Amino acid sequence: MAKHGSGSRFRAVLAVFLGMLTAGLIHLAVMPSALDTLVRVVLLVLAGACVAVMFAMYLYGLESGPSITAEVSGVPPKGRLSVVPKELAPPKREIMSVAPTIREKPDSALEDPSAKAVLDDFYAILEKPDPARYQRGAEHFVAHVAVLAKSWKALANYARCLAMLGDFDSAREHAETLLHLHGATPEAVASYHDLMILCVASRTPETAGGLRDALLKERLHHVEEGLRALPNHMSLLLNGFETSVALSDYDGALQFLRRAVNVDRTSAAIRIQRAIDADPPLFSGLQHDEAIQAMLRELGVRTVPITDQGRS
Repeated sequence: MAKHGSGSRFRAVLAVFLGMLTAGLIHLAVMPSALDTLVRVVLLVLAGACVAVMFAMYLYGLESGPSITAEVSGVPPKGRLSVVPKELAPPKREIMSVAPTIREKPDSALEDPSAKAVLDDFYAILEKPDPARYQRGAEHFVAHVAVLAKSWKALANYARCLAMLGDFDSAREHAETLLHLHGATPEAVASYHDLMILCVASRTPETAGGLRDALLKERLHHVEEGLRALPNHMSLLLNGFETSVALSDYDGALQFLRRAVNVDRTSAAIRIQRAIDADPPLFSGLQHDEAIQAMLRELGVRTVPITDQGRS
């Protein structure tokens, strides 16, 4: 199993190295010596590049390509958060792209009654979306990792707990472990991409710009890859709708919405309504597409938040 937090340890070591290198370059550039002006300028440019890399690591996170093995490698450290800036890290709401606790399908990987009891306890902890429950669920998984790691659903839910606690580095690493250990299971592959969407969403700024568009397209890529594995995955379909709206791709959004409605009309309507009520600006773009508004009205979804309706 992937080691908890190895990506952040790599970043920490790299940051220390870059800091020392930056200090050394600046020292060489400004100290009295026989170096000519051009060499001093080059040293300062290199120092500036090191500072830029360190800033990028802090702001957006840097993929370190953690190694993944099939062994359970002990207990991860507790309480460590991602180096992603705090204002971008914790999910602000239960967005449509966050799948609910996965428990509806039987898990043949845990046929022993005692193992099933451990899994049922895990699901009972995660019955409600609450930070304290996410913390308890993560601790329960770690305490019973030898049993629960055999289940793709348990592993997916553990990674989701980490993400909802703001530890997106570890969530991403365990999502990779999920794909490594259970990649032959279509549901596990879809859950991997759903988790990756949540991790990418944590780094997506709210203000328009090239970075935001690039990360939204990365989210859409995970939507498409996940749907190749499981075409009727509701969370992925609704995230495709949400992301397409954010990209002003209303034709694509309408296609995702129709597919979601065909899978489960009631669930799609409830989750879209919940998202609109929780974050009204997210769907401001809906005002520009009458076809989507008409379909949402048909579903009984309000495209104007309750608070706004009350003021009108």
